[in-house]
Amino acid sequence: MNCPLCSNSDLKLFSKDKRRDYFQCAKCRLVFVPESSILPINEERAEYDKHENHIHDQGYRKFLSRVFNPIKERIQPSAKGLDFGCGPGPALAEMFKEAGFDMSTYDPFYAKNEKVLNGSYDFITSTEVIEHVKNPVQYLNQITKMLKPGGTIGLMTKLVTDQHAFKNWHYKNDQTHIRFYSKKTFKFIANSYKLNLKFIGNDVIILQKPKKRQICSNCQRPQDVCLCSEIVKIDNQSPICVLRHKSEKNHALNTVKLMELCLSQINVFDGESFDNHTGFQKFLSDNSNREILLLYPDETAVESTDLAKTNTNYAFVILDGTWRKTRAILNSTSCLKNLKFVKLPEKIQSKYILRKGPEGGVSSLEATAMLLSGLENEEKYLPLYNCFNKMIQQQIDKMGEEVFMKNYAKRIGEKS
Repeated sequence: MNCPLCSNSDLKLFSKDKRRDYFQCAKCRLVFVPESSILPINEERAEYDKHENHIHDQGYRKFLSRVFNPIKERIQPSAKGLDFGCGPGPALAEMFKEAGFDMSTYDPFYAKNEKVLNGSYDFITSTEVIEHVKNPVQYLNQITKMLKPGGTIGLMTKLVTDQHAFKNWHYKNDQTHIRFYSKKTFKFIANSYKLNLKFIGNDVIILQKPKKRQICSNCQRPQDVCLCSEIVKIDNQSPICVLRHKSEKNHALNTVKLMELCLSQINVFDGESFDNHTGFQKFLSDNSNREILLLYPDETAVESTDLAKTNTNYAFVILDGTWRKTRAILNSTSCLKNLKFVKLPEKIQSKYILRKGPEGGVSSLEATAMLLSGLENEEKYLPLYNCFNKMIQQQIDKMGEEVFMKNYAKRIGEKS
């Protein structure tokens, strides 16, 4: 038997009564009954038919206002909503309609309009539903897919508190209640689906999907942290080729993109092995009249500070990734071992305080700037550093001082 929410097999017997056993998942903390304790569909429907929740029942409306009010506070007047699992008396949908909102309803028993499941919504409500759902993953996938970026989900369900309280909890006595959620379970869900989470009272859960950020077409960063104002094209005399590990390409703080924007002579190739990479082999061929050096701290490597002492024309190969990933590139690309190695001076202090790495490690941008400025005019490459410094500061500002100091304060001292 596996957890129906996270498929984990590490389960324990959480509680037991005359009718059912209740198991808890060690990973997501969901409490659930086994398949053998789930009612057949016809019996489940018969239980729901006994409910007397009428659209205009004021007591029922007061109950639903606990989710109606916080949702209404979070949506625009033009918002379009869906009440998922509305039941035979869609009172909550009616409340939103009365408030001027465009509402749709869906229920697998009472409002099975499959067309509404193809729509997209600014908010979705689902009250006293999730505890009935046999397959919570399918349910969550469905409602999060229909939710627009920036949209809000409002759920209502009673929350598991502890094992002792569960034993005498009336909520578990309803045989159509088969999944029981705690705050830890909803935190797991929010993290899994990348949703913002807020609890209101004892039974209202608000989940919000982050808004999509507009991306700058040039620097490929969100518009609110665009770096184009800092970009200055630099005519680097020594060509650069970056072999970037494929897992680094979409990293938000990867510095190679800034190098591409600033340097006039640069090639960037993504992968893990480059012996048969057409672009890289062409770079080697095109620069055969230069001495091509691989930046890597090998025992045989020459010091970068010695390069300016000769009149040699150079081209550089930079490996981009963690130490483990760059080592993997080196080991899987035999032609790299035919190149002469170059290394930076020891104990260089990186300003890349937001990424953890061994002492003395620097970002690909910093390493490249150090190499090139050592051969040419150091001031020429200041714009490259300016872009880098602004990107780091933007990230610090975004996370806030409290989070930054908690996670990176020690690294300030390490790199100062």
